[in-house]
Amino acid sequence: MAVIPYDETLSVDFGLGINAANADYLKIHGSPIPYDPGMISVMSERAAWDYYVGGLSWDNSKVKHLNEYRDVYGLPHVGPVPPPPPGKLPVPPPSRDEVIAVRAGFQGETVTTSQWGTYPVFGPETTTLNDDDLNAQCSQLASRGWTHGEIAISWQYAEPGFLMPVPGADLTQNLPELARRMVIMLQHFKVVMLFLAGDGRSNPPNTTGPWTYNDPVGHTYGFEWLMANFPRIATYLKSENPYGDLTQYTLFMPGYDGVFYGWGNDGEPDLQPQRVVDFGNLFRSVLPNGYLGIEHTPGHIPVGEGDSDWVAGGRMQVYDVILSEFFWPVTGDQVWQIVGRLIHPYHRPADQPAGDDPNPPFYLKDPTPRGPVSYVPFEYATYPWTRGQVTAEQVLQARQYLYNMGCTNVC
Repeated sequence: MAVIPYDETLSVDFGLGINAANADYLKIHGSPIPYDPGMISVMSERAAWDYYVGGLSWDNSKVKHLNEYRDVYGLPHVGPVPPPPPGKLPVPPPSRDEVIAVRAGFQGETVTTSQWGTYPVFGPETTTLNDDDLNAQCSQLASRGWTHGEIAISWQYAEPGFLMPVPGADLTQNLPELARRMVIMLQHFKVVMLFLAGDGRSNPPNTTGPWTYNDPVGHTYGFEWLMANFPRIATYLKSENPYGDLTQYTLFMPGYDGVFYGWGNDGEPDLQPQRVVDFGNLFRSVLPNGYLGIEHTPGHIPVGEGDSDWVAGGRMQVYDVILSEFFWPVTGDQVWQIVGRLIHPYHRPADQPAGDDPNPPFYLKDPTPRGPVSYVPFEYATYPWTRGQVTAEQVLQARQYLYNMGCTNVC
């Protein structure tokens, strides 16, 4: 553990910057800032860490973390946020337990940016935001206790009624920019969740391409593209980028809910379970100790053969995290039978009938060779949240419902 010395001169310098921010707040709002000494202490420690350990100059570190403070209160920045220094990462790598304990803030969260104003957070807009706004969004979410940031290597969302104004972006052929953005995010979060645009089947469905988007709305590429391109992406993030081994900080996701179900074809024998396993095996061949998750659609625990998929030696033990999608406010078996099999102990909610699946088996009782599998309710109110159909309070109620069932990490 690095020792951070105390320097009175630097402490006073940082404090003067805090005072200036407080004065700006009073000028704008006509009332004193809601003062939080604990938050100021944490931000000054982060500034000291980046200066003494992370390799930033003091002026750059001070500006970075004073802007972090200003983001919490919606104040204008005092200067440009410096890019992360090449060859260094700003924090030590998280432990495996920290990586798989997914807490990513999007549904129910709103952020304010200079370019796009205030909007309901969706998640993958981190591919598109300019540097100031990327720092602003990450800082605001991290200040609320979220530990995981989210980025997609390629995405778009062009459906009617979608309120988040930031357009998508495709970084599949710009891995240096992907890595640069991930390092900026790691100045705020412990972990970056990287969604790999593998939803659905590729267009064309072959192993050589040239591929085009398989979804004109989502700008994803599909399974075959992912199998051919994942080694290139992982190798760059591990050893070819200028910052160091970013895979230590990354939870890789093959796609969103278009993986399971999504990797099958109508009219064929059901090969999508094997495709899920094949990608997991490919991942382990490239990153034996990397972190890999999978999201499923409502009611479908991957990959359909019950606890035999997940017990010691099971075909899904190449994965580290299961993420669920639900349709809140609908509960019923699409929630109860999934959660009841993926956590232990399971606390039956009041609206679940006593005779409904009274003794569900616990699928995740056996750890993988790398450690336990983590379960996370992930998307349960994202669709209505990004369309103004639910309030932040209703999302909070949904989150609490899942916590009450016994879930330990809920997004």
